[in-house]
Amino acid sequence: MQNEQPQPTRRPCPVFHLSAGDREPWRTDEQWAALVRGIKRYARAMGVYLGLFQMLCTHRGLHRKCQLDGCRRLKRCAGRRAKDDRSGPFAPFVPPCVLPEEAIVEEMREAIRAEVRRVRANARRDHRRGEGT
Repeated sequence: MQNEQPQPTRRPCPVFHLSAGDREPWRTDEQWAALVRGIKRYARAMGVYLGLFQMLCTHRGLHRKCQLDGCRRLKRCAGRRAKDDRSGPFAPFVPPCVLPEEAIVEEMREAIRAEVRRVRANARRDHRRGEGT
């Protein structure tokens, strides 16, 4: 029996770490908790959106000519911009291999929305058939 090393698990989506900043003294505990929850939810949504863009970029083969060595080495899009990058529309959600031009980003967003709709429709169909979980 070989001594197998456990494979590192890859997160399904990139992770954004956002800070709530310093707590203002006038906020109640409930207000502060709601603010922190909202920021965590927003950071999770940012990661999902970037992950969807990365999947689409990989599907379209953009990682093959990416300026980032990591994307070419991993054979998938893994690039990301700085979370405070405002070089174009939705810049933190768009990998660096995508030009930050509104028309390009909007076309990709529409492709993502169409695929999400298709997956949701298939999941509903499977659920009605009793195949879903």
